[in-house]
Amino acid sequence: MLSAAIPNHGSEHTTRAHPYQPTPDTACLAIVWIDGLASKDQEEMLLDTLSGSKGVNQATFSRHSPDLLIVDYDRQQTKALDLLEVLNHQNIRAKLVGC
Repeated sequence: MLSAAIPNHGSEHTTRAHPYQPTPDTACLAIVWIDGLASKDQEEMLLDTLSGSKGVNQATFSRHSPDLLIVDYDRQQTKALDLLEVLNHQNIRAKLVGC
C-alpha cells in the first residue's frame, strides 16, 4: 500500500487521504514542485482540491522539502499530467519532477 510510504512524520504540513486504495500494479506516486504558496490556507485548499480529484488516494507535502508535493494516485483512473492541470487551473505554478 503506497499511502503508507508517505508518512506525515509530525510535519506542520497536513495530509489528505481517502479510503480508496489502488491495486499495487496501478498505484503511482507523482512528485510535484510547487512555486511558493502564500499561506497555510492555500496549502489546505491545494490538498483539498487534489484529494477530491478522481483517482487520488493521498496528497501530502514533503517534510524535508516543503515545496514538494507527493501525490499517491491510481494510474488507471488519472495521469500525472492531469494532476498538474488541476493545480494550474487553481493558478498554482507547479511542475512535475518525478513519477
